[in-house]
Amino acid sequence: MSTSLVPSPHNRSERRHPEQLLYSPDDLVIVLRMARGRIYELLASGALPSLKIGRSRRVTADALHAFIDRLAEAAVNGAA
Repeated sequence: MSTSLVPSPHNRSERRHPEQLLYSPDDLVIVLRMARGRIYELLASGALPSLKIGRSRRVTADALHAFIDRLAEAAVNGAA
């Protein structure tokens, strides 16, 4: 008997939740496990690019992933 490792699209419990597209600074505190002040420093410096929607700041999932990739690359290269 073989079992498939690919989830069935018909079984709701096996479907992946869609990825969050935008993150608020408070979301980033949780995701990155950084202090709120540090998140705002990263946003202000442009190290973590953000969008302004009305009075709110949001970071795209792509910008967050790129930021994490840069941190990982710096750690590997010893520049962290």
